[in-house]
Amino acid sequence: MIKRMKKARSDERGFTLVELMVVVLVIGGLMAIAIPTFMGVRARSQDTSAKSSLRNSMTSAATIYTDSSSYDDANSKALAVAEPSIKFVDAPKTSNGSNTVSVRAKGDWGGAALSESGKCFFVLVKASGQTTYGSNDKAKCAGDQAAKYAKDTQW
Repeated sequence: MIKRMKKARSDERGFTLVELMVVVLVIGGLMAIAIPTFMGVRARSQDTSAKSSLRNSMTSAATIYTDSSSYDDANSKALAVAEPSIKFVDAPKTSNGSNTVSVRAKGDWGGAALSESGKCFFVLVKASGQTTYGSNDKAKCAGDQAAKYAKDTQW
């Protein structure tokens, strides 16, 4: 019995260098696929947060419009009362994050929110009821820029 155990011990070997390199190569390949995918998901998540703040702001502005028949009253102070979870600033002040919305309330209502990914999202609601959306990563992220960058019917 002891002889068999000694023989079994002497027959044990570790991994060869080739086997270890294959494992390292497989792990490296999986990381090369996973890391860019994760970074893309992160950026989309940050963009979605900014869009969500804009949609909630737009809903609050529509509520104020219903009460007064004008978007002129949907400024940062009135919106802060209607939607306290979002920080509002009047344009030309810029948004500095996805939870800060820059608004312009003169005739039409314009809003802008800066995503953590660096992209600025815009929404423009005209008094006629037409709503347009847009984004730009090089624009000044302020509500008064919404008329310039919001040209699409959806994001």
